[in-house]
Amino acid sequence: MAESVELATILLTDLVGWSRLANSVGPVRADELREEHFELLRDAIVSSGGREVKNTGDGLMVAFASASAAVECAVAMQQRFERRYRTARQGLHIRIGLGAGESTVRDGDYFGMPSIEAARLCARAPADGILVSAQDASCELRRAPLPRGGVRRLLGCVL
Repeated sequence: MAESVELATILLTDLVGWSRLANSVGPVRADELREEHFELLRDAIVSSGGREVKNTGDGLMVAFASASAAVECAVAMQQRFERRYRTARQGLHIRIGLGAGESTVRDGDYFGMPSIEAARLCARAPADGILVSAQDASCELRRAPLPRGGVRRLLGCVL
């Protein structure tokens, strides 16, 4: 079992209201929507240099060597969803959380505070929202301002 420690930014996504939607549209349509959702996410991941770590059922865990690339990916994901579902009858919405720091990597999976922080921020993010840790925000703010919504504080994290 190979294990290492890496500085990484972890991005976690969650498909908002997925269980309710899947039950209302039936299994065949739910599978189509879920696959469409993953395709949009993976397009953004590839274009920003992330590495998909795992599928969480209705979301993805992605690792980045760069905090700014992770934030750019999160914004690209939300933009793709907004464009795709702007006028759709069955719109899909995602929430995204990002955490940064030293991660333990074991057999390709990421453990530690960045993963925990990303999961907690993802759970608190509103539909169509992105919550980032203070570490991610300070790295990204050096490059460019965060998109609309600005910077707010929540439990010691910058949003």
